[in-house]
Amino acid sequence: MKILKQFGVIFGVCWVSLVIEHYLPFSFPASVIGMILLLLCLLTGFLKIEHVQEKADFLLGNMAFFFVPAGVSIINYFDILKSTVLQLLVIDCNICCDSVCSYADSEIDGEEKGRKESMKELMTSPYFGVGLSVVAFWIGEKLHSKLKTPICNPLIVAIVLIVGVLLIFDILYDSYDVGGALINMFLAPATACLAVAIYTKIDVLKKYWLPIVVGCTAGSAASMASVFGMCKLFGLDQSMTVSLIPKSVTTPIAVSISEPAGGVVPITVVAVIFTGILGSILAPTLIKIFHVKDSVAAGLAIGACSHAVGTSKAIEIGEIEGAMSGLAIGICGIITVLFSMLIM
Repeated sequence: MKILKQFGVIFGVCWVSLVIEHYLPFSFPASVIGMILLLLCLLTGFLKIEHVQEKADFLLGNMAFFFVPAGVSIINYFDILKSTVLQLLVIDCNICCDSVCSYADSEIDGEEKGRKESMKELMTSPYFGVGLSVVAFWIGEKLHSKLKTPICNPLIVAIVLIVGVLLIFDILYDSYDVGGALINMFLAPATACLAVAIYTKIDVLKKYWLPIVVGCTAGSAASMASVFGMCKLFGLDQSMTVSLIPKSVTTPIAVSISEPAGGVVPITVVAVIFTGILGSILAPTLIKIFHVKDSVAAGLAIGACSHAVGTSKAIEIGEIEGAMSGLAIGICGIITVLFSMLIM
């Protein structure tokens, strides 16, 4: 019963956040409202940490997995990606090229058609989407633990594997998404549980509140401004710009910013992942190059620009760096939402 109670509390907070979002006179992501609401409940003592801690840790620990279906949906946007790549090539190299693909139809007899219809029915089972996602993500985790490189991010590996399976076996994304939608359901609760991560570091937040607020604000502003400027420079359209602007915050918050503004969610997901990987790879080198000696500053910088993936590297660098990077994830998320309301 304890498990059901904790899930009930978290899902209840998410439902209340949806109600609040509905009645707000301005646009504000329900997932972020849920995070703020849960944090307020914990700070005021309305909820005790033990009421949500165990299941919050479960949701946060598996947050990357919940984004597998969103990432896989990039299969529906290959045309957009292709046109964007062509735009960048024209801008960078003044070369314009078009590619045309042609497909030939083949006739199939009645028996083969019947087998195909039967297979389609099996593929539309929610067990297919959930099972494929779990297996693909498990393979990704095994590769990541074996190769010890951020390039083998489990989420990226899972997305690539699943997209490959769908393309090779000619399976519609909608069939896969019957099960994928069940996984997507956990995104809002996982986002709300970022409040637990902030609450558990509340003493650190009180001690370093000024550098945290200033650092996160500066980091968020610099990230959004640079992305906006580069998108304008490269001539990317509004949809692509909106998709890329929140790339430096953690995936659930980035999606909650991008989607309502007309962004392409899969592109946002992929952009966030690659930003995190680059931050994880480059962070130690950049800290040395710029002679960042202060552990608080180093941790905030890593968390502000490369979110959860970078935080894993910050933890390796030092305990304070890891704690500050973890705090920066939630704080930068809230600040980025506020900035996005002004520019998007």
